[in-house]
Amino acid sequence: MAITHRGTGRADLAAIQAELALQAARTSGDPASEIDALITGSSVDQLRGNIASAVVLLSNALTIAERHGFRQQHAEVQTWLS
Repeated sequence: MAITHRGTGRADLAAIQAELALQAARTSGDPASEIDALITGSSVDQLRGNIASAVVLLSNALTIAERHGFRQQHAEVQTWLS
């Protein structure tokens, strides 16, 4: 949902949905979903001009990807950070 709202310029709703997705991923203990939610939240922060917050979220995602050996998501985060 967050990606849809972000794509239509509804950053306010996208931020809410991204946070809900992050909470759900953490509650379920799914690190892959947590990384995806962090990446989405970061893209919403970038859209809103909150670059520092976006970098923090991506750094968290990178740490999780490295810890769990998720190469594809690691590469995706690296792309966002570049």
